[in-house]
Amino acid sequence: MDLSFYGVEADEMEKGIVEFEEILIKEKITLKVGRVDHPQTNGKVEKFFDIFEKKVRFFNSVYELMNW
Repeated sequence: MDLSFYGVEADEMEKGIVEFEEILIKEKITLKVGRVDHPQTNGKVEKFFDIFEKKVRFFNSVYELMNW
């Protein structure tokens, strides 16, 4: 499956909806992207994975961890 997406809005408008966007729509997923040159956004994602890796062993499933 080729899941391509376009980083430039003008390219996206010229080419229409791509398979990646179709999957997001079908699964009711909202894509949230970080701002350019805004390192705090990436830091939040990195911190999430740091906590995840430290805590996941204390739960029976990922779903339990996410509920916590």
